[in-house]
Amino acid sequence: PAVVAKRKTPPPAPAVSPSAASAQTAIAVDPFPAIAIESVRWHPDRPRSVAQIVLPNMTKREAHEGEVVAGVRITSISPASVEVEFNSSRRVIEVGR
Repeated sequence: PAVVAKRKTPPPAPAVSPSAASAQTAIAVDPFPAIAIESVRWHPDRPRSVAQIVLPNMTKREAHEGEVVAGVRITSISPASVEVEFNSSRRVIEVGR
């Protein structure tokens, strides 16, 4: 006799109220502009360090510490990452991300 595998019907998804759904959507939105760090030319003399930033429209721009690019302030440049600030929130972005 041949064995036939039967697919089980998945259970129905739990009901989510519209207000709960919109609350979940609001949490998923990232307020930071979608920038990436392409490269860093780091120097121990901090004003000489430069980060190559890829902007949301895919253009590139060099930036030094203290400059504002796409609404994001460059607060610190290290050999492997750049610390940025947007709306009083800080984030470290690694080179290549």
